[in-house]
Amino acid sequence: MTKLTSLTLNSKLGILQAQTVYFVQDQSKLIQVKGNVGAGKSSVNNAIAIGMSGGSERELPIDLKKYENLDVEECICMGETPVYMHTKYEDGKLSSSVYIKDKDGKKSTNPIINGTKFTAAALRDYLKTELTFGVESFISEDPRTQFDFMTRVYKEKLKEKGIVFDKKSADYQGSLLYELDQAKLERSRKYDKVAELNAFKTRLESEGYVETAIPEFINIDSIESERKAAVKAYYDSIADIDAKISDTKVRASAFNAVFAAYNSSLDTQKQLSDQRAKAEVDEFNANVSKLETRRLEVQKAADILLAEGFDSKVMESFLKSLPAIPQRKEFTPTPELAKIAIDEKGRYVRNGKYNEEVEAAFTGLDNLRDEAVALLQQKDAIKEPEDGFTERIEAAKKSNLVASRWAAFFEHQRADENVKSIFAKYRKLFTTIDLGVEGLKMSLLGDDKEVSNEIRTTYNGAHNPEFFGNSTKEARNIASYSLTQKNVLAILMQIYLLEQKKKRGEEGLRYLFLDVPIDNKTKDLLIDIQQKYDLQLLVSSTGDYEQATLGEGEILVDGGYLLSKEVK
Repeated sequence: MTKLTSLTLNSKLGILQAQTVYFVQDQSKLIQVKGNVGAGKSSVNNAIAIGMSGGSERELPIDLKKYENLDVEECICMGETPVYMHTKYEDGKLSSSVYIKDKDGKKSTNPIINGTKFTAAALRDYLKTELTFGVESFISEDPRTQFDFMTRVYKEKLKEKGIVFDKKSADYQGSLLYELDQAKLERSRKYDKVAELNAFKTRLESEGYVETAIPEFINIDSIESERKAAVKAYYDSIADIDAKISDTKVRASAFNAVFAAYNSSLDTQKQLSDQRAKAEVDEFNANVSKLETRRLEVQKAADILLAEGFDSKVMESFLKSLPAIPQRKEFTPTPELAKIAIDEKGRYVRNGKYNEEVEAAFTGLDNLRDEAVALLQQKDAIKEPEDGFTERIEAAKKSNLVASRWAAFFEHQRADENVKSIFAKYRKLFTTIDLGVEGLKMSLLGDDKEVSNEIRTTYNGAHNPEFFGNSTKEARNIASYSLTQKNVLAILMQIYLLEQKKKRGEEGLRYLFLDVPIDNKTKDLLIDIQQKYDLQLLVSSTGDYEQATLGEGEILVDGGYLLSKEVK
């Protein structure tokens, strides 16, 4: 058993003077701290808390800034080993040390006890529970204070059920509270959508839209695809006809080539005819030139002969017998042949009878013209896609808006139901936590709209229904019990917490301070609990007391001094 044996104030603590007080170890005796109102009875527990702080101001139930300097030392008997905790508060700094003494009084700091090396902080955690100096938090009528205390005490049990409050914890994202937070966030998003679309049920119904006649969602993309397909088919048809018309033009060009070749052949014929005629004229005129040259030569010879006395009559007769020189010819071009006419637009037109090839080409060209006309008529007959698609799309948009508003309403409804479901599970889990005290339960306050960090703790008085005035074992809010009853309940919880420490291999200081008035019946109950569960209970009693009337183990706070039974 680990119990407190002494408390030493090496400096003043408020009105308490520097001194040492020893605590009775007899389980049949309560340690009662007596005195008038304001005598400093609760300061005794504060001094013990300071000594147990382990150097952590956060662990203290009081504000050290109210004090200038403190020096507290307490002795705790751990089995057969007295262990000392020494704590100082100087210049705004808190420091603690732990040591043991040998038979000569020599100190050994950070001692090894039962195989464990203890620093001040380690020993503090080894000895104290959440309730050791937290009775007021447990019995508080403030739901938020109770919440902070209970969720701290049962942190691990809550974690096992998936409830983690610390959002910085690695376990938070897999917790039920994370799931609840995410569900609430999703509900909020869904509500924003509802508000954006004015998709409130009453609003929809006021506009004539009923839940039983919600339109089906129309795929506008499908209509758009239809329109695109229709437009494509239209332009494909146009392109196909244009391609066919282009083909007729290509084929017409072949016929035009026939006509051009025909006219070209006529040009060639005329050219050849002109060439032949000119050649004949040129040849004839060349022969004439030769005759003229011969005539000149003959005349020249005749002149020579006449000069030499040749008979002139004979020569004259000879010259007259010569053939006459023909007249030179002029070149006359071949008349133009009848070509295929070309109109003002450069097109070949029939204006006569031509050879079979040309006539066939004209027949083919006529057919192509008929074909082209038919194609143009087909092209004119093709209509652009009607704008019915636009009307369908607009109608679909209106219908889809109604459908989407209803969908938003139902999505928010489902999100809301999901939040409520998770919250119900969350709320139920609180009632399933085993608090370690028979008949003690806690339930969560608040609702799914605003999860409150508040709980209601109830107790049915199972430990002693008569003492708790609850013969029917009705689950009552602990706030309904008296201060003394609530403190006894705190003792029962402390017993549970000490047992939990024992399971973890920690001894736990079997100590609790009760700042409540007690009567003899209550005193007997406390002594019974103290003996049964091996506890050390300090109880505050207010009144006018004399040192001479003190019983064994009782301490009187008087004038700042802690007085015990006078020894005669």
